[in-house]
Amino acid sequence: DTVAERIARNSARPLLAGDAMARWETLFAARKPVYTRLADITIDVRSGTVPEIALRVEEALERFMALKEEVQQ
Repeated sequence: DTVAERIARNSARPLLAGDAMARWETLFAARKPVYTRLADITIDVRSGTVPEIALRVEEALERFMALKEEVQQ
């Protein structure tokens, strides 16, 4: 639902020309395994205000960096 709203608001996406949702679903299905494998951090941004999401990002980065420091010691 979140993606559909965002795609509907922005029609200037060449890779999504035509049936935007169908194209997005195809692209996402192909890319998701790569995104999952490469991501050090994932943030759920489906809800919340921009400041709330920014705080989630900041907290996740702090946890990630703390764990990274522990591993290096």
